[in-house]
Amino acid sequence: SSWGMSVVRDVQGDGKYHGFVSQFKYGCDLDTWGTNSYVNHVVSDQPAGPWKQAGVALETWAHNPKVIWDPQEKTWVMYHIGTGKDPDKAVNCTKPSDTLWASERAASSAGATDTSPVSSSRPFQISYAKSVNGPWSSLSEVELGSSTHAGLGSTISSLFTEYPGVDNIG
Repeated sequence: SSWGMSVVRDVQGDGKYHGFVSQFKYGCDLDTWGTNSYVNHVVSDQPAGPWKQAGVALETWAHNPKVIWDPQEKTWVMYHIGTGKDPDKAVNCTKPSDTLWASERAASSAGATDTSPVSSSRPFQISYAKSVNGPWSSLSEVELGSSTHAGLGSTISSLFTEYPGVDNIG
């Protein structure tokens, strides 16, 4: 299964269209997005495909990629939620879906108030690469919410941090 895609054209390089899409490890369904999502890289000669696999851009857990070209830095920048550094947290989706979130339900019963994969206290990432083909490196971890962060130059809205694929965050 997959979720959304950010498409860019590499006009400085191969001229091809590069898609970055959230996919779910082990062929799982959308209900495992909070544990099994990773960013897959696909390539095409045309913006509508057909697409060919180019490999994993970011491992689990990473979701909702938005890729842009920064002409000033001559760098590709990917905004996404999750760190892309938790490949061992992916679940086996052959389990019934009602058992996938058992630890979250247990934490909630124990008095925890925040058990969702995305919340006001969970980070989103900014990754970068000199080539659209990677490798991608982590720039920083930024707290979600509505505050100004040095180096970003603008207020980060909760809409942007929950879905980095939006283009206007004003």
